[in-house]
Amino acid sequence: CIPAIGCADVVLVQLENNLSAIEQVIDAGKQAGALVILNPAPWQPVEHAVLSKVDLLTPNATEAGLMTGRRVDSLTAAAEAADVLHAQGARNVIITLGASGALLSEHGVKSPIPCFPSHPRDTTGAGDAFLAGHVMAELAGQDRAAALDAALNAAAAHVAEAPAEAI
Repeated sequence: CIPAIGCADVVLVQLENNLSAIEQVIDAGKQAGALVILNPAPWQPVEHAVLSKVDLLTPNATEAGLMTGRRVDSLTAAAEAADVLHAQGARNVIITLGASGALLSEHGVKSPIPCFPSHPRDTTGAGDAFLAGHVMAELAGQDRAAALDAALNAAAAHVAEAPAEAI
């Protein structure tokens, strides 16, 4: 798969494989000049050296808490967790907070992004919908804040749909 990564504009990795393979994909993405995004799900410990290689880290509140040893249950707590993640090597961080939206932390600036109102029927796959919306918006040329807005919209629309097991 390494040759295919060489053609990519964006490389999105999750922690569903062994860390050695994930790190090889991250390295290949960086070599290719791709935007490398790490979604630390399902959570497992990651070396700070790995975090320093990715362009964007996208934990949810639970994962951010596990990565920082802090409870992440508000925008204020997310901002504090983002500072810890930056100290661990993450350059840019988006912490998703469910119905509370998300926090974008990049270049020393923290921007809360509100969630679109929805009536969740099933939250299965919300994180995947969020990331898909974000990547598509960035590939379309939107800046990160606008891409985050699109991602939250995609996640809100997704959770309002029929339960995943019914599809």
